[in-house]
Amino acid sequence: MREKDTIRLSVRIDKETYNRLCKVCKENESISKIVREYIDIGLGIKSTTSDIEKISEIIKKQIESVCEEPIERLIKVVIKSIKSCESSRYILYSLLKEFSNGNTDEIIENAERQAVIYASNRGGK
Repeated sequence: MREKDTIRLSVRIDKETYNRLCKVCKENESISKIVREYIDIGLGIKSTTSDIEKISEIIKKQIESVCEEPIERLIKVVIKSIKSCESSRYILYSLLKEFSNGNTDEIIENAERQAVIYASNRGGK
């Protein structure tokens, strides 16, 4: 199979564009490859209303690739927070049972009611 005839082209871009291209690059992917793909896509798109879906899909893929890592990090933080809260709750309940002389359920129900009231008041602000 014969390779395509190619021409080497040198292009200057500003630092902001370069940094954005770096963010889009996946592991083991070069900026040159990304730029070539953008050129191919850009030349292949006619800016008519029938191409809106294609353009939207391209934008969606780029947004997903840029946002994927921060979203995964946020999910991990939320999971750690939930685990921490559950651990704190378990410890608190254990302490209440140990020191409450038998009325633990009443104390826990009251605490949960107060927590709901507090959370609903905070949500309205």
